[in-house]
Amino acid sequence: MKIRLTVVLLALIGALLLTGCGGSQATPEVVVKEVEVTRVVEVAAEVEEEEAMGADMSKDPYIVALAGYRTGPFQHTGTPLGNGFQDVATLINMQGGIDGWPIKAMEIETGYNTPRGVEAYERAKTEGNLVTFIPFSTGTTYAVTPRAFEDKMPILHTGYGISAAAFGEAFPYNFLLSPTYWTVEAATLKFIAEQEGGEDALKGKKIGMVYVDIDYGRETVPLMEVLAEKFGFELQKFPVEWPGLEQTAVWTDIAERSKPDWIILRTWGQSTVVSLQEAARVGYPMPQIIGCPWSPTDQDINLAGPDIAKGVRANYWTSSGTDIPIIESLLTEVHDAGKGFGPRYEVGTQLYNRGVFNGAIAAEAIRLAAAEYGHPVTSEQVAWGYEHITPESLKEAGLAGLVPPGLTTSATDHMGSPFAQIHEFDGEKMVPISDWTAAYEDTVQGLIEEAAKGFMAENPDLYK
Repeated sequence: MKIRLTVVLLALIGALLLTGCGGSQATPEVVVKEVEVTRVVEVAAEVEEEEAMGADMSKDPYIVALAGYRTGPFQHTGTPLGNGFQDVATLINMQGGIDGWPIKAMEIETGYNTPRGVEAYERAKTEGNLVTFIPFSTGTTYAVTPRAFEDKMPILHTGYGISAAAFGEAFPYNFLLSPTYWTVEAATLKFIAEQEGGEDALKGKKIGMVYVDIDYGRETVPLMEVLAEKFGFELQKFPVEWPGLEQTAVWTDIAERSKPDWIILRTWGQSTVVSLQEAARVGYPMPQIIGCPWSPTDQDINLAGPDIAKGVRANYWTSSGTDIPIIESLLTEVHDAGKGFGPRYEVGTQLYNRGVFNGAIAAEAIRLAAAEYGHPVTSEQVAWGYEHITPESLKEAGLAGLVPPGLTTSATDHMGSPFAQIHEFDGEKMVPISDWTAAYEDTVQGLIEEAAKGFMAENPDLYK
């Protein structure tokens, strides 16, 4: 059976700004159609079948579905994520699949729209042996989580989503496999304290949060409020209305009235581009801006203008670059063979590498589950696989060096590692300027457990 990798496009007629995520306009009519992705990927699938590279193409593939967004104001971030995800599926099938079983990367276009993300989840369940759903959106993660309990479906939300999901007892089907937003933000504050001369020096400082006013942007506000009280700094909140394309008033306030000493940036996609341009307009120093893992990215900086963004910082949980086993294989076996889904130059960038991680770690969870239960595995058994990730299994998947050292999961720990690393734009690329760091873990863990137990108390029917 020929495996055709397809993208399902939910064409949003008459709108680029996708108002279903909180805008004031009416939701546009949705037209659903299915198209072939590109000839490059289709040819890659044909070659796998013809040359019989180990994967038994007569077997029903394991489906890993992604709620993508190659359209709308966030397309410059969603596209490299999707490209890395598609490329790693191509590589896995070229190398023989998962113990001979093929994997299908099913990408469903949502435009980073939460209602469309829920539709994507429901559609993916009808397409075959779905074993993992990847929301690539905090809003969609929140929306589909209760459904995952009923379906026993792993929801893979690496580096975003519900921070409390690190507590596996409360969220048996949610997997971060990366630091939570709260964990990363705590490490960011630790870095700020070090620049100021120690935690005592935080007292009286002004730390601003510029964030898009949606679940993703607001996720770390409770943590920062606790830490502000603990260390005595003034927390200044600067919410920007979704989708964050108008920020003039916010940055004028920052420069002329509020004057924060530091800014933590929690924007996304085009809103990050706007933030960088507005910061440059008002003369706010770039080294005093530290973004979360999703802002700024390489793509944001290129669009905003590398000349204005020099010195801006971000706290990442993945490594950039190509000196990583699986990334090297993608270059030599996929892109050098003309089978890459996107441009070669984006290979090694943060977002591309994270798309790769998602596809590769899903395949590793399937492999671990099959070693325990035998093929074919169910989604519930793949959830067991996600709970048994170790440094050894990461090495097996070619992921050593891509994520923090020591990442290990269990039935109770769905985060795996608390470490993140500050990067700075040196005028050409983002480079690490700190060690892998975790901070205030007791405070963060306390908040995670409190939120997780609160979720359990509010949703007793999910645990029957």
